[in-house]
Amino acid sequence: MRKLLIAGGDSNTEPNKWKMWPELLANKLDMDFVNLGKSGQGNEYIFNTTIEEIHKHDNVGLVVVGWSTTPRRDWLIDKQWHCQRWDDKGDSNYFIKRTLQFQYSFQSICENLKIPYLQFCCLTPNDNIDKHDNKPGETDITRLKYIEKFIKETLFSKINDDHFYGWPGYEELGGFSVLNKVPKNERISKQNLHPNAKGQETITEMLYERVNEFKKLH
Repeated sequence: MRKLLIAGGDSNTEPNKWKMWPELLANKLDMDFVNLGKSGQGNEYIFNTTIEEIHKHDNVGLVVVGWSTTPRRDWLIDKQWHCQRWDDKGDSNYFIKRTLQFQYSFQSICENLKIPYLQFCCLTPNDNIDKHDNKPGETDITRLKYIEKFIKETLFSKINDDHFYGWPGYEELGGFSVLNKVPKNERISKQNLHPNAKGQETITEMLYERVNEFKKLH
């Protein structure tokens, strides 16, 4: 039985008219794949659907998760996922804590099950930061405050950066978001910044290189 690659993410992962990075990466690794990406969804959706999918299979060869921005909200009604880009039920401290809990829990579950895994920030964690913190003329200050809150969280130091590509998602801390590594000419348009077919290939090459790097560590 061929190994299975499970991929979680948002609209930058969701199946499209061209091949997306989960399919391209699975082809390079000679695996089958499941693509759970869904437009507009946040990290609660990504975490829950990915973990649920892991437990459906006994041939998982790799799980890769591309986290979205932290302020998004997800909820489930009658087995259907819904989303809200601006979570009005919390503040930036809550968004940060919640996301780190998802990331650390994902890491812990995969390590406990001895399943190879890789995670990355597809978007910078504070992209579309909540309106209460994003005051006019204070974008840079808000970003720095967000980073300060991020690194003070207990779970920040618990993340295994060997398996987190670009950790912690901020250039100021030596990391990056994968989407920011995709050139402008590999986006759909100036208005639609999602990766086009070439951009998906670029993401795939980055992830493939990282997978090969952490294989050497084990």
